[in-house]
Amino acid sequence: MLTAKISVVIPNYNYAQYLPTRIESILNQSFQDFELIYVDDGSTDQSNEIIQKYLPDSRIKVRIFESNSGQPYQRWKDGAAVALGEYLIFAEADDYCAPQMLEKLVNVLDYYPNVGLAFCRSILIDQQGEEIHADIDSDERIFDHDFVMSGEKMRLKMFQPYNNCIPNASAVLMRRSMFQNYGTVETTMRLCHDWLVWFRILEHSDVGYVSEPLNFFRVHNNSVRTSMSKHYFLQQEEECVQVLSCAARSLNLPSDKRNMLAEKLLQTAIPVFRLVSKKRGLRYLMRAFEYDFFDSLNLILRRIARRILPFR
Repeated sequence: MLTAKISVVIPNYNYAQYLPTRIESILNQSFQDFELIYVDDGSTDQSNEIIQKYLPDSRIKVRIFESNSGQPYQRWKDGAAVALGEYLIFAEADDYCAPQMLEKLVNVLDYYPNVGLAFCRSILIDQQGEEIHADIDSDERIFDHDFVMSGEKMRLKMFQPYNNCIPNASAVLMRRSMFQNYGTVETTMRLCHDWLVWFRILEHSDVGYVSEPLNFFRVHNNSVRTSMSKHYFLQQEEECVQVLSCAARSLNLPSDKRNMLAEKLLQTAIPVFRLVSKKRGLRYLMRAFEYDFFDSLNLILRRIARRILPFR
């Protein structure tokens, strides 16, 4: 039995309206040596009826779970568990891609054996498919051109809150061995699990980038990232500091990034202490002291002063 070069995993939960566009954007790729693994996380819409019409294609595998896990990353692992390809991509069900995307990313991994993952520029689109803007909001001109970069350098670029330089998994093709060895972490993260996976893979490999916008990343009301509730905001804060703390263990951080991490830990510690868990809040506080004791102490004292001293 021949093994496909690429395993394309499509995790889905209630994205029936986007599913045909997603699937057909993969089936119509210029690079055709792939298997497509559809993983449904307990959808209650018409998703599973839609996938049925594609099943005559022998390249398509299906895993359907009756109940929703509430953990998007778990379905990544479920799809990867049955993948056979040399390369692996998690193509989110509400996104889609240009016909040349797989071909151009495969070329990077084939040509540079030291590159563990390659990604392309994305275009953000709304629910109707209208373009919003390009994904990487950066003054750095490096993202205007193709490049191959050391994993260490990219991890330092990624080491800042809410500015993941690899913002959408649908644009990332990786070596399946890299995901198996370093990406299958145990985590309940719902928002930042992809960021954590990139950090871990790039600890052991380099990264390639294709500046052509070949991926279309949909932002809409059903996205787990669009809610602005207090619960969502605090969860995002916690996951952010967890990822940065994990990455910091294997990075030689310059002083400005150590200061940033200490401040972020402190900013997270206070609301977590008050609203979620005193024990967890104190743990974040102690980590802040580890990275920058004096600045963290100064920030705490200033906050206390604002609460107890009258304004003049």
